[in-house]
Amino acid sequence: MTVPSGKFREQMETCAKRSTLGFRDFINVTMLKIVTTSYKLTRVADRAKIERRLGITAYKTSISKKTGKYVRRKAVITGLEETVAYRIVQKRAQEAGAPLTTKQADTAARRMIGAILRSVGFIRSGWIPAIQKLSRIVPARDRTDGGAKRSEVKGRPKGYVIPMGAPAPRMICEAGNTTKVAADITGPAVAQAMQQVQGWLEKKLKEYMEREIGAAIGGKTVK
Repeated sequence: MTVPSGKFREQMETCAKRSTLGFRDFINVTMLKIVTTSYKLTRVADRAKIERRLGITAYKTSISKKTGKYVRRKAVITGLEETVAYRIVQKRAQEAGAPLTTKQADTAARRMIGAILRSVGFIRSGWIPAIQKLSRIVPARDRTDGGAKRSEVKGRPKGYVIPMGAPAPRMICEAGNTTKVAADITGPAVAQAMQQVQGWLEKKLKEYMEREIGAAIGGKTVK
């Protein structure tokens, strides 16, 4: 998905020329702000709403012998046989010519429901690899995790970043969210993120101009 970038790029180039950061750091910091903002703006499904639709009314809990804390265990599902997941696994089994017993269907439906719930934040987690890598290489004052949690990354990484200057001299910084069917959700988020980061660029440019004008008139603060 392509997002409008003309005005944003013009603003960024102007600000980069006047930034106190080196050009490489400025580009990588700007990308970090874009991906962290995109992470925050990428929609996440409502887990509670999904649980209600799947018929989950509660969870059995127990106390961990290791930590002494409550641990959520098996879901209590009301009317499992009436859930969409149960009907799907039964239909798939019938089409494959291998009907399931009630117990087998119950187990398969629970596994499907578990997979659905685990995927709630799947698309948003595609920004985390870029956030983590950029946060390690930009100046300390600009580092941030954007609220992203390492625990949200499950399985293979679903995103990437190639910072400016690595692995070989590069004049661009490239980042992406590679989760499947992500474009219709991440595209609008990125467009909105660029608008917000443009506001940050304009603020930085204003601060620079105030410093320069202040220095020109004898170190006075410009308001």
